[in-house]
Amino acid sequence: MERSPIGRSILLTLVVAICAPAFGQSPDAPVKIGVLAKRGAERCLDKWGPTAEYLTSQIPGHSFTIVPLGFDEVNPSVERGEVDFILANPSFYVGLEKLYDANQIATLKNRRTAGVFTVFGGVIFRRADREDIQDLGDLKGKTFMAVNEIAFGGWQVAWRELKEHGIDPHRDFRDLTFGGTHDAVVYAVRDGKVDAGTVRTDTLERMALEGKIGLDDFQTFRLGHCRTDSCGIPFLHSTRPYPECPFAEVAHTSDELAEKVAVALLSMPADCPAAEAARCAGWTVPLNYQPVHECLKELRVGPYKDYGKVTFGDVLRQYWPWIVSAALLLAGMAATLAWALRLLRQRKQAEEAIASAHAELDQIFNSAADGMRVVDRNFNVLRVNDTSLALSGSDRTEATGRKCYEVFSSSLCHTPDCPLTRILGGEKGVSCEIEKRARNGLRIPCIVTATPFYGPGGELIGIVEDAKDITERKRVEEQLADAHRTTAAEARKLRSMIEGMDEGIVVADADDIITEVNAWFLDKVGLGRDDIVGKSLWELHPDTEGTARLRAALEAFRDGQRREKFVVNRELLGMQLSLRVHPIFEGDRYQGVILNAINVTDLVEARDVAEAAKATLQEVNARLEMQTARASEMAAQAEMASSAKSEFLANMSHEIRTPMTAILGFTDVLLEQGNLDDAPRRESKPPRRSNATANTCLAS
Repeated sequence: MERSPIGRSILLTLVVAICAPAFGQSPDAPVKIGVLAKRGAERCLDKWGPTAEYLTSQIPGHSFTIVPLGFDEVNPSVERGEVDFILANPSFYVGLEKLYDANQIATLKNRRTAGVFTVFGGVIFRRADREDIQDLGDLKGKTFMAVNEIAFGGWQVAWRELKEHGIDPHRDFRDLTFGGTHDAVVYAVRDGKVDAGTVRTDTLERMALEGKIGLDDFQTFRLGHCRTDSCGIPFLHSTRPYPECPFAEVAHTSDELAEKVAVALLSMPADCPAAEAARCAGWTVPLNYQPVHECLKELRVGPYKDYGKVTFGDVLRQYWPWIVSAALLLAGMAATLAWALRLLRQRKQAEEAIASAHAELDQIFNSAADGMRVVDRNFNVLRVNDTSLALSGSDRTEATGRKCYEVFSSSLCHTPDCPLTRILGGEKGVSCEIEKRARNGLRIPCIVTATPFYGPGGELIGIVEDAKDITERKRVEEQLADAHRTTAAEARKLRSMIEGMDEGIVVADADDIITEVNAWFLDKVGLGRDDIVGKSLWELHPDTEGTARLRAALEAFRDGQRREKFVVNRELLGMQLSLRVHPIFEGDRYQGVILNAINVTDLVEARDVAEAAKATLQEVNARLEMQTARASEMAAQAEMASSAKSEFLANMSHEIRTPMTAILGFTDVLLEQGNLDDAPRRESKPPRRSNATANTCLAS
């Protein structure tokens, strides 16, 4: 008996599961993460190497390594089991999921110019001055450029929208070219080399922010499903949203290791080195990639390139018993009975194969990790797997045949948002996060994904509902929220401490972005908190020598060349400030800086006054020294004059005293003679008195 394709697949899965210990991951073997290297192996290792290091640090006993893969190497590497996990764009992933049973465990939280997003799309645009192109229909007969034939965001998502609007790009465009990069497409449209183009969302905004283009120079096509509030894309866009890149496990990877990796990725902080190197904000729970399947299916590309085609071999494989029967019947009625018996045997074998296939499908259905059930158009539960029964707390007889809203219900039941109601209304898939109520009243948070369930004739029978229990993820999210609240409380304490200080406090992070500032500083600069917090330090500092010194010091902190605090004295904001710079380190990692600005204007002015007084005192002292020297010189001159006078008087006294002594002697002789008349005697007395007086003067 020929084994059915499903039987072969199940058998292969069982063989891989049984033989996994022989060729799976050993505790010492590195865990290999295959990454699509769109821009070369070196760029790939720089971007994703820190993620491997992060996983190695978070999961003891395992060492993770990055394996860069080219576009033609992804599928063969997964098929041969050369990698344990795979990270590629959504279109590559759905091909791996369909062909090799890859399974996503997390979705990238991409950091773009306007924030963090888990979905993206494409934008179709033209030059603003092309008034002859008003809607997509006007693009027929025009030239058009996209990024690459296999670029999902840069071509395929836009191709789907064009096709739905009746445009076959390969037939209706006068020329369809591919620029190779998103920037090249934008420049080609701007420069008039093509009439219109398409790139991934946020490309136009990013190039405008970099000063490469002006947004007013372009006009985008906004289609009916382009509402920002409903699709979650805040950028200019023309397509429906699609989930970001998934992190997936391949078929041979153990569920235990995949679960540890998923928990580590979901716990990755947005500011850790791995997230910063990947330019992302971490990872979130895996999103629904059914929109990607539908896009590739409609375009007949990737794993769906042969979708819908019926070949002669397909007809022969499916209907060969009937063809053989007809041929045998035409060969002759004589062999009718023999062939009939053979057909009966083959029918029995086919029924046995179908029964075996059903048993295999039941095993797959019931062993699924998510809760699954099939619900018809009338809300009746047709089938339910073991995981769903365990989540709801019901047994199979209670759950099967009853209304879906009676078993494992949610707040969406009996509302227009019911997944079945939305599918019946024409939607091709529904995914939402809700709480389901178990039989015992326990509320279980789940991600519910509903897809249409069609009959053999293509008629809509109902939906297949997949409920993924995210209780553990919620617990992790609550822990993260508690951590954020604790951080916020500490920040409030810090703000309370610095608000009352009579000096300026400015706190900046490792990227020189201001995160905190106190009231003193706000008052001095005359700005509000919202005008400063979140801005760069260098927006507040003029381009001076002091600013250059501060910038160099922060770079030294960042490079680990300097760790000690220092002081910069400079004039700023009309004041003389003493700027104390305190680096913040966590271990060896630079986390930011605290700038402590102290107003020392009064001290500087007092210093200037003291220096002026000192200069005046020095001048007075110099003048006093000059006057003292002059007085000393005059005293010396006076002493010399006194000495000359004494010498003169001594000489004169000797010269005068000798003759006068003679005169006095003669006068005394005359007076002693008794024969003098009265007249001579009287005339001799005055000279004697004068001589006596002169001697007295000379003697003194």
